[in-house]
Parts: sequence; C-alpha cells; structure tokens
Amino acid sequence: MSRRAAQEPPPPPPPPPAIQTIQTTEVLVEAEDVTFVDQSIDADSYVEAPVIEKKAAAAPPPPPPPPPPAPEPEVAEIFKVVEEMPRFPGCDSGTAAEKKACADEKLLQYLYKNLKYPAIARDSTALEWKLKRWVYNHSKLSIITPSKWLSNLAKQSLLGCYPIHTIPYGLDTQAYQLLIGRCADPP
Repeated sequence: MSRRAAQEPPPPPPPPPAIQTIQTTEVLVEAEDVTFVDQSIDADSYVEAPVIEKKAAAAPPPPPPPPPPAPEPEVAEIFKVVEEMPRFPGCDSGTAAEKKACADEKLLQYLYKNLKYPAIARDSTALEWKLKRWVYNHSKLSIITPSKWLSNLAKQSLLGCYPIHTIPYGLDTQAYQLLIGRCADPP
C-alpha cells in the first residue's frame, strides 16, 4: 500500500434508502342473507351418532430382505505336505539314515565355514570375559588336553596365550600297542 492511499480519507457512506409509500385500497364485500338454524338440544331429544368408518390399519411393510451371505474366502488347497528336510547336493542316494547323516555333515561343514562368531560373543558378555581374564592372569595356569584337536581349539580361545600341553588320554599309549609275533599265552 502506498503512502498516498494511506493518507486519503475513507469514502463517504452511501445515502439512506428512499422510503416508498404504498397506497392501499379497501374492498368491501357485501354479506349475503344469513339464516339462523336452531341447534339447541333437549334432554329428551334423540341424537344419532355419526357413523365413523374406521379404516383398517395398514399392515406394516414387510421387513427388508436379509443381506446376501458374505462370500467365503478362497482357501488355497494344499496339494502336498513336505515331511522331509531338504538335502545338500550329493546326499540324494542311499538309505534314509545315510541321507540324514550326509545332510547333517554337510550342514555342519557349511555352518563352520560361513559362520564366524567373535570370541566375545561366545563368552556371553564383555564383563564375563574381563572377569575370566583377571582370574586367569592371577593364577599359574597351564592347559592340559587329551588330544591335539582339543589343543588347537584351546589355542583359538581366550586360553590361547597360556601354555597348552597334550597328554593323550592321560595314559601311555605305547604300553597298549599290539605285539606282533608274540603268543597270547604266557610261558
């Protein structure tokens, strides 16, 4: 808005509407001759009651028809129930027990190959790991295993920094070797 428009006074109000006068003309209707009929009733006079015809009450309209039944949902038909586990390739021949053993072995191979859990996840929580580390560091710890396989697993765990020794089954296996050429009966 410009300054000039802001300084101009508002326009004057519109003039009041003009009052119109309407002339009315009175029209008189002449009354006709009215005759008086006596409608007084004596106590002895007989009066016929008017006959009122009662119209039979109209029958109520019939109730609306019930809604059509809802369409039943279409259920997909099950053609076959699979009761066998899927197998890895190469486990299709043999008896059922052989197939299961083969599939279990290949499943474990796949899991060992593709799933690598960090050591901290295997030990449940970081707090437990710290407590174990503190206890192991404050003791003279030496790990003894009955097999090389178990020794390798211990080296991969949090015990890997401690000395690990293998004593096969805690027995001297040389004492139980088969003696070839000796007779079974003592002399």
